Amino acid sequence: MEPLTDEELNGSSLKILTPRGAYLTSANDDQKYMYAEMKIKGRKVNYDTQHVDFYWFIKDTTVKSTDSTKFSNYAGEGWRCLNQSKTYNGVTQFIPES
Repeated sequence: MEPLTDEELNGSSLKILTPRGAYLTSANDDQKYMYAEMKIKGRKVNYDTQHVDFYWFIKDTTVKSTDSTKFSNYAGEGWRCLNQSKTYNGVTQFIPES
């Protein structure tokens, strides 16, 4: 095992695991499973004891900071938030998944 780099020790990462093989190209299973392995400051998140909010984005160059219905500060311009949202007084708030 190699030592963690400074970036791995101080950063966050999200790895998507697909234990049944290629998720999008395989039609063999009726159900597909994906698991998220998240690390914060180089340590795996324990979902039983830690609460982590997830926001999902897709690249969309039409999203600008002035478009409050698609824009999120978590990703910035050029990324559309896929999470459900609610609008309060004209301001869109995205609902995190946990």
